[in-house]
Order: sequence, then C-alpha cells, then structure tokens
Amino acid sequence: MGQRILFVIRGKLGDSLVAFSVLRELLLRHPEIDATLIVRRNYLPLLAPVAGLSYALIPYRGRVQCWWEVFKRRWRHGPWDACAVLWGTGNNLARLAQASGARRRVYLDDRYKSAFPEFPERAPLMRQVDPAWRVARMFDPGLPKPEKLVLDDLAQRWRESKTKCAIGICPLSDEKRRNMSPDTLRQLLEKLAQEHPGSPLYVLLNPGEQVLFPRDAPLSAQPRVFHTLDDLVNIYLELQAWYGTDTGLYHLAAGMGIPCIEFFGPTQPSSNVMPAQDNRPMRLAGLVEMHCEEKTCTSAVCLNQAIRNYCGMAAPLALDATPVGCPLRALDEAQLTVNTLHENSDSQTR
Repeated sequence: MGQRILFVIRGKLGDSLVAFSVLRELLLRHPEIDATLIVRRNYLPLLAPVAGLSYALIPYRGRVQCWWEVFKRRWRHGPWDACAVLWGTGNNLARLAQASGARRRVYLDDRYKSAFPEFPERAPLMRQVDPAWRVARMFDPGLPKPEKLVLDDLAQRWRESKTKCAIGICPLSDEKRRNMSPDTLRQLLEKLAQEHPGSPLYVLLNPGEQVLFPRDAPLSAQPRVFHTLDDLVNIYLELQAWYGTDTGLYHLAAGMGIPCIEFFGPTQPSSNVMPAQDNRPMRLAGLVEMHCEEKTCTSAVCLNQAIRNYCGMAAPLALDATPVGCPLRALDEAQLTVNTLHENSDSQTR
C-alpha cells in the first residue's frame, strides 16, 4: 500500500486549478498514493475523481469544520504519512498539519518552518504552476512540470456536448486593472459578431454586473449571469470558443479544453498560460514579459489597448489616467498599437 498523503489547496479559482494540475500529474504517475485533498467547497464539482485518478475530497467551508474533518479521518484511519500544501497561506495551516498527525509536513517555502520543516529550495518562479510543482517533487523528484491544465470529467463533458454553438466573453476579473471598459467590451463584441456570424455571444457576468453590459451591443450578444460554478460549467458546455481577460474563469475554460484567446494587461502570459493549452494569449508588444506592480491602477489601459488592437482600432488610448509609474508611459506609439501573440518556449526543465 502506498503513502497516505493529505494535500491542501486553498486559493482563488485559477491558482487552485493550476495547483490541482500538479496533483493530477503526481497521481497519474503514482496511483499507489492514498491521497486526500482539502479544497474549497464550491470547487468540488470541478475536481471530481475520474477513471485513472483516485483521491478523497474534504470540502473547505471553515477553519473549525475543516480541522474537525481531518481529525475525524485521522481517528478512523490513523495519521497521514505526510501533509503537503500545494497552495495556500495562513496560520491555520499549521493546525491542519497538526490534526493530520503527519510525520512529514511540506510547505511551499520556509514561512511556516516551525510547523512545516520541509520545503523546496528557493528558486526563481517562472510560471504559476511552479510552487505546487516544487512541493510535489519532494515526493517525486522526477515529476515533469505539467504542460497543460486538464479537468478530465469536465473536458469529456465538453467534448461530448452537442450544443457548442456560442462564444463566451469574460470581461471582468477581481482587479480593476484587469477589467475591460464598457466601450472596449462593445468593440470586442462587434468584432466577434463579424468573426462568428450566427453564433450567440455570451457575456459572462456575476449577479449585479448586468449594468456593465453595453446597451448598444450587437443583437447576437446577451448577458449570461452565473450564480454558482455549476451554472458556469453548464454555460461553458455551450461554448465553441472563449475570449477574456486574465481571470480564474480562463483556467476553467482551458481545463475543459475550450479554445481560448486571453488578453493580458499588467500580468505576464508566460507565467499564467501553460504551453500546451489550446489558446492564443495576446498582449501589447511593448510590454513583452514585463510584470506591472502598479496595483493602484484602475484604468486598465494596457488591457483595453490590446483588445482595441485586436479589433483593428488604430488610435491609441490616452495615458492621462494611468499612474505615474505606468510602464506604458515609456513606450512610443508604435509599441502601443501592436500586439504580441505569446508563444511559451519554456523547456520545462527548471
């Protein structure tokens, strides 16, 4: 019988799905591992085990409830051999590790070394998947870095769907500096109405965001509000393609196998996009792989300009509303009006 390992993933949707891709790779190589995964409760429908993968799930609803579930399973089945955090922060992680009774406790770095004495050596982070991958290599030093995100059950459902006729557009994220403006969204919808004649254009919105839907949008465009991830999955089963900003909803679409065009503003395509995904990440050519640290930015000129370029709008946006330290201010007009189609050449060896 293999090791009993308690894995912990606590994060936003995109980070959690990327970390899960590492666990999936590890378990495919080591089916003998008796794995249990702690994950946010609302992510459970996305991570159901499928043929070839076996793991138990503990839904994370609250600190006390999660600790109690771990303690009960330890009481019934004995302590875990190891507790490994693939993504997450917070002092309550130490309590989870203690409740597991695990003799090996592995974290992403040395921040909690009193509770997690094992951690990977520090190294430059190249991609979003790197922290979880380095933790997993503490159990399998030869583990390849995942080249794509695959949500097996959902990907199969999407492949078998008979209703893939619509185009999905995700204009918003959890940061204003990564949000499309209403005018940019309208321009993108007009472009997509020309590129996909006859296809419904679904603008994906949370409850309360309908006011952002442009009134003069093309007739084929419609707001699609989702209340839960189950709602969103059902909408995704109708999509033939996905367009949007850098958000966790992209990772869900990519994991289901939906072809994606992702527009980047302040964040780096090479960090967020896995090289084997069926997608076309775009960004202003002048930004190359620069990461912008201007967290106070609310204008999202870099993102909106990249979308305007894709739509064939020649004139660059004004930079008056950008922070003083905005990297766009150092670029000339030619660098603002051309996009780069990012191609990830990471050799996956580091």
